[in-house]
Amino acid sequence: MSRSSNHTRIGAEQQGDSFRAVEASERIGVHLWLRCRLTLFQSLAAKVSEGVPHLQGKTEEALQVLQDGLDECVRWGELDVQGLLMLEGAKLEARRGKTQNSMAMLKETIDLLSGGTSLPLGSTLTLARALLLLSDLREGQNTTLLNLLYALLKNELRAFGLSVVMENGQMGLFLPKPSNIYLPYLQLLNQDTLQMGD
Repeated sequence: MSRSSNHTRIGAEQQGDSFRAVEASERIGVHLWLRCRLTLFQSLAAKVSEGVPHLQGKTEEALQVLQDGLDECVRWGELDVQGLLMLEGAKLEARRGKTQNSMAMLKETIDLLSGGTSLPLGSTLTLARALLLLSDLREGQNTTLLNLLYALLKNELRAFGLSVVMENGQMGLFLPKPSNIYLPYLQLLNQDTLQMGD
């Protein structure tokens, strides 16, 4: 088979995949379709580990699903899922030992999600996780990122009616008692506080 006919066949397959993706998104809705893409990527990424030769195909498949999902998010203007996909992609790159790629994706995620005036709950958590992971990946302590993360989480908890105070390196919350909705914020705030104390 000639090289040009091979490219034509691959182009036709990708175009067919694109048509199927559009049809599926129309049937189940764009947001649910993109959530399915995210779940598929997370599933594939969980199987990939650094240096395992027989999983090379899974790595390429996971990266292709990631790229397809990111392209669809851009096409449909879905920033929240795009941020989640980018964060998950950065985690995969970090696990594969590609720290520079991971940090670049995290910076893109932070830029994407911090561009708006108000973020939905899920995007705020994605932004907080991206800040924390970027801080972890950078050499040495990055107080600027940690302080930004602390301020972000503190503002979000304040929006839920909680008051957060730091005393002697310990985080304190004031009533009303947190319910389960606050748990992701509190866990991230605790991790941030621990890193600030190091």
